[in-house]
Amino acid sequence: MSLSGAHPAFFGSLALSIGSRPNTQWQMTSEEACDYLDRVGEYRRGVPSGERSGLPGTIGLCVSGAEPFAQVDDLEILLECAARNNMMTEVVSTVFWVDSDATADRVLERFRKRLHVLTVLTSRGEVDRFGIAALDRLLLAARRHHLTFQIAIAVSPSEPFPKELLGLEVVNCDTSVMRVEPVLEEPRQGSVEWPQGYLLDAPPRYGRCAEMMGLVIVPGGDVYPCSSGIGFPQLRLGNLQKQTVREIVSEAMARTDLERLRNQGPFFLFEDWRSSDRPAPLAGGFLSSCDFHRRLLAHTAPAGIRAETATA
Repeated sequence: MSLSGAHPAFFGSLALSIGSRPNTQWQMTSEEACDYLDRVGEYRRGVPSGERSGLPGTIGLCVSGAEPFAQVDDLEILLECAARNNMMTEVVSTVFWVDSDATADRVLERFRKRLHVLTVLTSRGEVDRFGIAALDRLLLAARRHHLTFQIAIAVSPSEPFPKELLGLEVVNCDTSVMRVEPVLEEPRQGSVEWPQGYLLDAPPRYGRCAEMMGLVIVPGGDVYPCSSGIGFPQLRLGNLQKQTVREIVSEAMARTDLERLRNQGPFFLFEDWRSSDRPAPLAGGFLSSCDFHRRLLAHTAPAGIRAETATA
């Protein structure tokens, strides 16, 4: 769900990756995160009227990674920082922390005035581990506190869609949104039997990146144009501990490769690869445009950094 709406900005949103899953501890402190948010807000306010800032007037902030609700005091500091910088906030969570109706109500009551969208991640494995009741508790609490929520469901050949989700009254209405996200399993071929039509033989021709492009900040200050690009040096935009927001945004908007990805998506890269004489490493099908692009970047990464990008 986009928080940024229709706008001509180069970057549609801002994202903070506070850690890596399944680790529940934040790897980015609230102090570090707020410093980044304040600097982005100061930059946006300081751009003269008529000058292209690269960011929308009201910035949509997505907080993801680790478990945001595992450290509620830090999350409150972060959301207060977002509010003073006129940012609309989305928090991406799981049901890991939901042990009762009381817990769900207590936490969401604390954040309901500063949280605009709650995205809940789940899968067949998550439902088996925590139970469908935990998901029901969280969604019902979100409804009671008048929060907009969406459910992102990861599916794969070994983790099919959890059909019991459709039996929950809280999702059988016109106010809930479910997004199914196919995920990869390793090995791509071999022990996993890929269903017919599960993988694409080519990325979508018109799957442009504009709707997904933003400023994604990871612990340590590195900035990327999307969450799928985290860890790939070819897409790294800069580092906020060494550069200003203006420097990073200006240099990014001047990059012709990003402009082309924004307007066309990676299909043009697929055509270039298909016409080359090195197709083997990328054979086997793709989940999405992002999957193709990540595999292409991992294959073309300079020696010495390929291992880092492959696990990003």
